[in-house]
Amino acid sequence: MKKGKLFGKIHLLDLIILLALIGVVMTGIGRFSGGEIIDFGSGTRSRVRIEVITALYDEAYFYNLEKGMALADNKKYLTNSEITHVEIIDAEVTKVDNNGQVVTGVHPSKKRALVTIEADAEYKSPIYTIGQQEIREGYSHFILTEKTNLSGTISKMEVIDDQE
Repeated sequence: MKKGKLFGKIHLLDLIILLALIGVVMTGIGRFSGGEIIDFGSGTRSRVRIEVITALYDEAYFYNLEKGMALADNKKYLTNSEITHVEIIDAEVTKVDNNGQVVTGVHPSKKRALVTIEADAEYKSPIYTIGQQEIREGYSHFILTEKTNLSGTISKMEVIDDQE
């Protein structure tokens, strides 16, 4: 290194600034494009069916959850996605009584919904995504439609058809 120059030609400080600037530009492009301009591998499309068990809600939250509703993501509808089945189920609660015995019963005011969704998912090994949500059994999932916004957990996921 001769007088702060790398190989006698490039100033070391200039090189650090140039690399930092390239990193900032790439990060900005990635964030503002939603990841659509910079793609590190093309995925395939697959038709998937997922079952989501919602969190505990008052039963009134489920009135707007209907079969045939399209899913939404980031203020737009997802094409080829719909709710295919909705079943409102009792929420079980487990408590310990005064005698130290474990007691299981039905929650007096809360319910859950078992929601089946069919949608086209993007597959980039090893991850399936619907919109911006990663789809895996046991993962949290937000059911977003025109009328509802409910959270739950994916209890089952199956690939129905590989579309490519």
